[in-house]
Amino acid sequence: MDNKLEGIIQELKTFFDAELCREYFTIIYGSYAYGANILNSDLDFVAVSRDFNQNNLRNTLDFVFDLYKRYNLSFDDEVPHEKKLLANYKTLDEAIDGRGFERRGGGRIYVPLIVKTREFLNSDEIAMRLLLNAITSKNIFVSGDHSYYSQKRKQAVENIVGLMFSIDDVDSFTVNGFVQSLIGSSDRHGEMYLGYKDKPAVRTHLIETFGKEFKMLVNNGILRYESDNDRYHLVNVSWLGKIVG
Repeated sequence: MDNKLEGIIQELKTFFDAELCREYFTIIYGSYAYGANILNSDLDFVAVSRDFNQNNLRNTLDFVFDLYKRYNLSFDDEVPHEKKLLANYKTLDEAIDGRGFERRGGGRIYVPLIVKTREFLNSDEIAMRLLLNAITSKNIFVSGDHSYYSQKRKQAVENIVGLMFSIDDVDSFTVNGFVQSLIGSSDRHGEMYLGYKDKPAVRTHLIETFGKEFKMLVNNGILRYESDNDRYHLVNVSWLGKIVG
């Protein structure tokens, strides 16, 4: 970890420990988490709190804009900062439950096409999509309640497996095929789909993360592994129903 990132982490920790007290956690995701940041990369992070008020939000925005200037960080405001820097526990739970997507006939999950209108970029939908991506991507825990963060990350990783079975409307995946589904297709991928970029470091992280998760789901009787074709088959339909219901 370089000195710049160490300084950023310490400043985030000091600020949010004072601003949000104990019932929160902060994580860094994106290029800094993957070690792929360049000199003036933007900083992707989110602080998730049991609750926050407008004063907390104003103080956070003031702190962050000052941080960007002092550390020469790029300023990415395509999604307004007030929608992506702070979130409460309720929004995180809704994100993990896939409420950033649509439910269609039979309860199937559908990922709507992204049209970057002002309305969409200011919506709760984009906030929930960013949260789900952030907590399941490679990230750096900065400060706050590590136990709660770990619990929610574990839940999010499991739930996104169920969401993808529903989104793709399939009953089996290979790990590599699952990761490709997360990243998307040639016409819908990255930020225009679920937010996972098609880069080697991202793909490696996803393969490691969901390879372990698939094995755990086999141990829990939710999936069945077939070694002859390296596929994991869904066998516990009620588990899927609880996730997409």
